[in-house]
Amino acid sequence: MPILKASQMIETLHTGQKLEVLADDPAAPSDFVAFSKRTGHPLRENAESGGTYRFVLEHK
Repeated sequence: MPILKASQMIETLHTGQKLEVLADDPAAPSDFVAFSKRTGHPLRENAESGGTYRFVLEHK
């Protein structure tokens, strides 16, 4: 679900703007890496703290 929502939201941004996503799905890190490669939107940050994953994608 986080990828679906991120995919919808990132298309509303302008080039260079960033989208922050928080998720608690353990599969999210690999999903977001694959999403970044597939779409070309750079994954600028990928971190985990206390079971919460934080991702920052940049609109290309």
